[in-house]
Amino acid sequence: MKRIFLLICIALTLTVLTNVAGGQSATASLRGVVTDVTRAVVPGAEVTITQIGTAQQHMERTDSNGEFSFQELFVGEYRV
Repeated sequence: MKRIFLLICIALTLTVLTNVAGGQSATASLRGVVTDVTRAVVPGAEVTITQIGTAQQHMERTDSNGEFSFQELFVGEYRV
């Protein structure tokens, strides 16, 4: 009986530790809104993000609310 209890405790501990370690991520995201000088949103604007270290570029267009979103970017320095 003690052995079963011990095995259950070990299994629960490993499950919790696995979930905690799985929360780490090597990616980031960036969201924003494009506005003009009158602070009106700009739908359909082209937004380009460039990773400074590799010069790799990603392009998105803003939606009808002027919003853009870049997902799963590798962590690093970027220029928008």
